[in-house]
Amino acid sequence: MNNKYLNKEYKNYLFLSHERNYNKYRNKLCQLLRNANGYHYLHKNTKYKHNLKKSWQVIKDIIGKIQSEKTVADKFKVDNKIIRNHFVIANEFNTFYINIGTSLARKILLLNTYIDPTSYIKKDYGNSLHLKPVVDNETLNIIWELRYTSPGHDGITAFLIKNVTTDVVTQLSYIFNLSRKCGLFHEGLKIS
Repeated sequence: MNNKYLNKEYKNYLFLSHERNYNKYRNKLCQLLRNANGYHYLHKNTKYKHNLKKSWQVIKDIIGKIQSEKTVADKFKVDNKIIRNHFVIANEFNTFYINIGTSLARKILLLNTYIDPTSYIKKDYGNSLHLKPVVDNETLNIIWELRYTSPGHDGITAFLIKNVTTDVVTQLSYIFNLSRKCGLFHEGLKIS
């Protein structure tokens, strides 16, 4: 018996025995396919264990990252003319990318007058900005998300900050809240 036959029997007659047979066969087939797939990749991995390039191709195949073959056009249409010469095509691409800035600049409407950015705001929102105070947990989360990179302009590394986190987290939260409350930001905070 095969899978299609059992599926047809099950759907046409809806007997419990047909359902059991179909489910049993389907499960066995899925298990065999999974095992065969595993053995296939195990064999490939063993075969290419000394070839790094082929090993990465196998890994990409397993995770579904095989790139499709890229096709390159052999002709392009420029100014309603078909071009097949690779040298001319390359020059046309260069010309296009060299001139893209100036051609876009010509299309932009030049305004000689200053437009106040607030003129785009249609409603009166008044003093509607509200920032909740920074809590220690937020400060901790930000500190733990820091990557170990070169130190900033002040020479303090992420490693150092992470090592003294429990000692300074409350003070840092207080400084951030006070800075926002007063509207004063230290020059060091303005440097990225």
